[in-house]
Amino acid sequence: MVRLVKSAGFVADVENALRVSEENWGRDGRARYTLLVTHALADLARDSHRLGVHELPERPGFFGYALRHSRNNMPAVQRVGQPRHVIYFRLTEDRDAVRLLRLLHDRMLPEPWLPPADEAP
Repeated sequence: MVRLVKSAGFVADVENALRVSEENWGRDGRARYTLLVTHALADLARDSHRLGVHELPERPGFFGYALRHSRNNMPAVQRVGQPRHVIYFRLTEDRDAVRLLRLLHDRMLPEPWLPPADEAP
């Protein structure tokens, strides 16, 4: 299992996604999305190359993982209907940690929101 290191951008993105979930689907919707994000992070900590992880073709060394890939591992009553966010991350050089960069809506292009490629992971 690897460590998860959350960037300030990632933390702000999660807070925003949970706020929007609550605005649209109430407290229960926020609670379900919180569980999904938590579950997806645990999945990445267990296996940062799990099914659903993809390297960004335009940014070697940067990876994406859509929350929907962790959705089906949750109890049916706690599932989010159509999760729309993607976790963007890098592995540290020694591969003992996942640096969580952003949590972006799947319609957003990640490029403008990610740090420079030469910035240390």
